[in-house]
Amino acid sequence: MSTIYVVEDYATLRKHQQRLKIEKDENILLEIPIFKVEKILLFGNIQITADAIQMLLENNIDVSFYNVYGKLKGKLVNKFGKNIFLRLLQYENYIDEEKRLNISKFIVSGKIKNFISFLGKYMRNHPEIDFSKELKILNNFLILLQRKTHISGCLGVEGIATSVYYNCFKRMILNEDFMEVFKERERRPPKDPINSMLSLGYSLITNEMWGIIDGMGYDPFIGFLHGINYGRPSLALDLIEQFRVSIVDRVVLEIINHRIIGIDEFEYDEVNGCRMKKEGIKKFFEHFDRRLNTKIVIANEQEASYRKLFFLQAERFKETLLKGTEYKSFIYI
Repeated sequence: MSTIYVVEDYATLRKHQQRLKIEKDENILLEIPIFKVEKILLFGNIQITADAIQMLLENNIDVSFYNVYGKLKGKLVNKFGKNIFLRLLQYENYIDEEKRLNISKFIVSGKIKNFISFLGKYMRNHPEIDFSKELKILNNFLILLQRKTHISGCLGVEGIATSVYYNCFKRMILNEDFMEVFKERERRPPKDPINSMLSLGYSLITNEMWGIIDGMGYDPFIGFLHGINYGRPSLALDLIEQFRVSIVDRVVLEIINHRIIGIDEFEYDEVNGCRMKKEGIKKFFEHFDRRLNTKIVIANEQEASYRKLFFLQAERFKETLLKGTEYKSFIYI
């Protein structure tokens, strides 16, 4: 089944028998049987006919609406998860300060371990680059994290560790056209091409996880490390921390260092910052989707795609809520 990305402004999604048709200016951009569609992501000013909406809902196909800068504006979903018992369990763990603290530590620990693994693997493939000092610092943060007694302390460790990682990330950019544009991680708005791609990628995997946990019955707005904030899918943000480097950062470095996207494929706006042009974003989606569908070896020598791993890790989180056991994040190796 396919994920459909639509970036053509003023395109229209229509129903044609049991097929989805995407048109613009009387030209057919895509026509696909509805049973082959898993989800749809729309970027910019895209229209959907009433018949198409009904067909999408009947076939349980989620549609996500983004603005042209990659910010999620809303979702069309058939139904929400009905597992109220899972939600009650989630609320109980959130209200219990000790349990919430422990879960937050599991999440931050997994994120830092992924930093360490990603940088270590890069060093092995690029012996001319030395991250030994930074790796030692990140390992020390894992020890420091366990001493924290409040969520704010966990967030402090996470913030400093992330800063150390992004200082290394700058040195992993080998395309000279992009070497000087990335100074630090900036999100709102992203002010350079690297931050633009990182923000878009993180938004996409957050939405991917959001759809999964929604369907499983979690409350996506009750997180543990990421606290409650109106409209923010905090649990999805918690659970994608373990996947940031292995999916998004990997894709961004691949696209830049292999010169798949050029510096001229970005445009700037004083209010909204930097974004990819239409042809650039198509290339990004192609490589991003390929990465999500990449299969890797997991437990018992079984294979699973990253998309499948999202589901498996969300399932694993149930055990932590139910039994209080350690949440074992996916670690990129």
